[in-house]
Amino acid sequence: MVNNHFDKMKNRITTVLCICFFFFSTSCKKEADELIMESKLASECTFDERKTVSRFDNEQGTVTYWQEYDIYMIMVSQPSGNTPVGSLEPCNLPAEFKKDNLKVIFSGELKQTYSTEYRLGWPLKLAKIKLAEN
Repeated sequence: MVNNHFDKMKNRITTVLCICFFFFSTSCKKEADELIMESKLASECTFDERKTVSRFDNEQGTVTYWQEYDIYMIMVSQPSGNTPVGSLEPCNLPAEFKKDNLKVIFSGELKQTYSTEYRLGWPLKLAKIKLAEN
């Protein structure tokens, strides 16, 4: 009877440890993936020479593919800070995020537009981007 109770306790402890290890390891992988994504975003951008108009953090948006222009935009419908409503044209959107209707959370810099140019959206240099949790 005592051995049976001891075996049950040992099984429970083993199960709890396995569950804790699983959550810890997936959490570390997620953090590592985000760090890798930030390092990919640190590359040069075609908008680097432009003046930064504003900076923002953790905005929600939807990646949208505009087939007629062969370009991916980030659409913002409810900005929370310095981000305009409408379309943003990211110069450094990673390939992993080039999926139509993908919900994302992103940070970055809005860049200057010139009166002599026609743009589909505000020039955007991403600082961070990750999938939005549903």
